[in-house]
Amino acid sequence: MIVLSATHAAQRAAAALQATLNALDSGTTGATIAIYATARPVVGDAPVGDPLATFTLPKPAGTIDAGVLTLAPVDDAFITATGIAVWARVSANGATLFDCDVSDTAGTATIRLATTQLYAGGSVRLASGVLG
Repeated sequence: MIVLSATHAAQRAAAALQATLNALDSGTTGATIAIYATARPVVGDAPVGDPLATFTLPKPAGTIDAGVLTLAPVDDAFITATGIAVWARVSANGATLFDCDVSDTAGTATIRLATTQLYAGGSVRLASGVLG
């Protein structure tokens, strides 16, 4: 087993966050966050059903400060189907970067929405996106 020094562990974590930010910013357009109400598949497998809503991140997609990657503010997303948001797929250049949990602002998920109950035809606000 390898036990990293605190300094080396922090450097590795910072490098991982920077690599994630670089990947988010790598496309010709901004990375996307697709919000789903279905069971989460294995990362990289096709989701079941269409997303409830999809956000497009700006470039740069966020900032890193004190070991935390905070996503930049985005425009509200149009809701295409009714459901309760439970997970999100973050993609850039058509490739999956990661999947994560979704909660409302009272929760602790990576992606937090103003509300997780979404209704087709409305809009949803990305309250926060924080990794780290």
